Amino acid sequence: MGDRHLTIDERESILKMHSEQKNMTDIADEIGRNKGTISRELSRNRSSTGEYKPHLAQRYYTKRRDASNGKEFAGFKALEKAVGFCCYFADPYSSYQRGTNENTNGLLRQFFPKGTDFNKISEEEIDKAAALLNNRPRKCLNYRTPHEVL
Repeated sequence: MGDRHLTIDERESILKMHSEQKNMTDIADEIGRNKGTISRELSRNRSSTGEYKPHLAQRYYTKRRDASNGKEFAGFKALEKAVGFCCYFADPYSSYQRGTNENTNGLLRQFFPKGTDFNKISEEEIDKAAALLNNRPRKCLNYRTPHEVL
């Protein structure tokens, strides 16, 4: 794990200090983290009884991380070589790093709502949606279209 993510030792320290009634600022200062990190950790990782459990939090983190870095990305090096582009991966909990991606997902949902069975979608429908999106000006491209830029 990188230094951006809470370790199990930090989570256990959070539990200990939280049970000692220390406030979030004191906990954050003591383990060298941001107060918001502590607040999110305590609110996001509660058991069914409402208690913070560090080992449960660690398991949730591992599950989220595995889901976002799954086997579907295993062949990214071959993809990079085949298409001549570089693949970049956003850090977990860093949606600001995926702004264009998240925006494009929203645009795609206009054509293909969540839950769409792509086995029932024709190649022509996909091509039409891609053409419309690739010819749509984007602020992040100085109002040029992806088609113009690529």
